[in-house]
Amino acid sequence: ALVCESRIKKHNATTSALCRKRNPFPIPMILNITPVPKPRMVRSDAWKKRKCVLKYWEYKDGLNILANKASYKIGNTLENVTFVIPVPPSWSKKRKTAMIGAPHTQKPDLDNLIKAFQDCLCREDSHVHTINNVRKTWGTTGQIIISPSVDPASDE
Repeated sequence: ALVCESRIKKHNATTSALCRKRNPFPIPMILNITPVPKPRMVRSDAWKKRKCVLKYWEYKDGLNILANKASYKIGNTLENVTFVIPVPPSWSKKRKTAMIGAPHTQKPDLDNLIKAFQDCLCREDSHVHTINNVRKTWGTTGQIIISPSVDPASDE
C-alpha cells in the first residue's frame, strides 16, 4: 500500500507540476482592487501631489501586494485579463442592474489601464509582445480578473 501511495503522490506531483507550467491558474484569479489608469507624469509631480498621481501610486502598491500573494507574474503574453470598473453610486438601481457585465465604453481608456497594470507588475514591460483578450466591463465592485488561457494542445 505504501508503494502505491508513494507512486500516486509522485504521479500527482508530476502531473500538477506539468499542469502549472501549462496553466498556472486552473480557475480565474480575482484581484479585489479598483483598476486605475496610468496618469501622464510631469516633472512637477515630484512636489505638486496631484490626486490622480497619488491614486495611481496607491493602486500600484496595492496591486503589487495582491499579485505577490497570488504569485502572479506577467509573461511574454498578456491575455485573458478583465478590468471590472464599479458602477457609479449615483446611477439608478435599474441602470446599475442593466450595466453589470456590460462592456465599459467610457473613460478610463483600456490602453491606460493596461499600461498601469504592466508598470505595476513589471520592471521592464518591453518583453510583452502580445496582448490578447483584455477588456473592461462594468461591475458592482472594482476587480481585475485573470482567467486561465486555454491551451489547444491540452484539449486532445
